[in-house]
Amino acid sequence: MPDNATVYVHSVVPTATTDFTTGAVTKDIFVEMAMIKTRKVDNATYEAIVVPQLLESRRPFIRGCSQ
Repeated sequence: MPDNATVYVHSVVPTATTDFTTGAVTKDIFVEMAMIKTRKVDNATYEAIVVPQLLESRRPFIRGCSQ
């Protein structure tokens, strides 16, 4: 990956609720799918917190681009 790459996670619901008594995490069904920009850790590692969910789209899940 180029040093100036930006990586995105596509077609995910970015919000959820957490029940701290059971540990259950549930995606918000009233929110539209969105694209999440990842955080660059180093030139080979990017990270993002993604709500647990089934992917409903066939478009690419992860995309990288140079700035």
